[in-house]
Amino acid sequence: MRFLKIFAIIFIGLFLNTNAYSKAYKTRVVFESEYGGIYSLKNPTFSAPKGRYLETFREINNLSDKNCKNYSKNSFFFVNYSVNPRSPFTIQKNGDIKEFMPGFIPDDTIDVKLFWNHYRFYCGGNIEEVLINHSLRDNIFPYKLFHIEPVNMPYHVGDLNSHYVIYKNKQFLLKDVTDENKDKIALKLKEVSKDKISKIKEKSGLVSVNIAGADFGNVIGKAKETCKDLGFNSESEKFSDCVLEVVEISDAYAAAKAQEKILIAKAKEQENIDLEFNYETSSGQKIQKESKWTKFWQGAAWILYEYGDEILALALDLKYDTNLSGYNTTNQVSANSGGLKCVSQRMGKVVHQHCKGADGTHIYCMYQQIGKSVKRTCRDKSRY
Repeated sequence: MRFLKIFAIIFIGLFLNTNAYSKAYKTRVVFESEYGGIYSLKNPTFSAPKGRYLETFREINNLSDKNCKNYSKNSFFFVNYSVNPRSPFTIQKNGDIKEFMPGFIPDDTIDVKLFWNHYRFYCGGNIEEVLINHSLRDNIFPYKLFHIEPVNMPYHVGDLNSHYVIYKNKQFLLKDVTDENKDKIALKLKEVSKDKISKIKEKSGLVSVNIAGADFGNVIGKAKETCKDLGFNSESEKFSDCVLEVVEISDAYAAAKAQEKILIAKAKEQENIDLEFNYETSSGQKIQKESKWTKFWQGAAWILYEYGDEILALALDLKYDTNLSGYNTTNQVSANSGGLKCVSQRMGKVVHQHCKGADGTHIYCMYQQIGKSVKRTCRDKSRY
């Protein structure tokens, strides 16, 4: 009888211990929004029993899946292949998850809080939408909650986006980001507006971010970075088109007017020159703010931002008959800052400038001195 009691105690102990192994580690929601979430797991203080990491990662994916489903979207995360993975679990080519084996490491960071791994997930209806969110990751995910130190980049997924996993119907599906995905995203990006991305809050509701409120310089810089991340060559026409599409995230008309004010103030304060700006259709009618002119204002804002110093130098040339801009009477001067290729030529007191993009954008500007002012009149000659 005593033997049976001892056997029963051992059996129950083994049974409970086995079930403990399959129990997930502690997890928590760090951040959530309609664009994605950050979730963390508590690493064990000592050795990790087999199987518990797998259950924990499934639990984290369930949390992300639940959040994304609130917005009728699927859960995605990016991965990076490693032969000697640092991560306790990896995704296999067939979608299985394994512990401590070569495979695809999920997008995580251990640099935020000791003993807690943070995992970054995205919500989207398709990979193009997810890539848009990925390009805006610095605005969507608070830096204090998810960042990767440069020294650790070789061991992390970081900003790589060549492979991704979609968590659908409780299954992991490993896929590649294709060239077709990259081509589509340039078109999809222009659909992102401040109405679509205006308030992104932490779970606590204390932090909000307004992406569209960024100044135009930041928008331009982000646009260039995004297009480079997508694989576009900075010297190619497709890169120019991509940048122009991304710039549409901001209010192009407001951006153009803001850049005007900056140049007018600089010209008046530094050189005592009055600058005037006018915009016309190809037939000479005044161009208004209406949405049908979005592409035009986008190009106009780009020129004002990228070539502001040249415009100021040109104003000085027209007023004092210098050649600071290099637009003399015999040579054409061309410039390309990655968005619109511009060619200009000075003819006496007038400078003619043509800025073109591969997508059919064509803005012609004429600069001329009128009394004490320098007037800049631009016309839309695009083929949309």
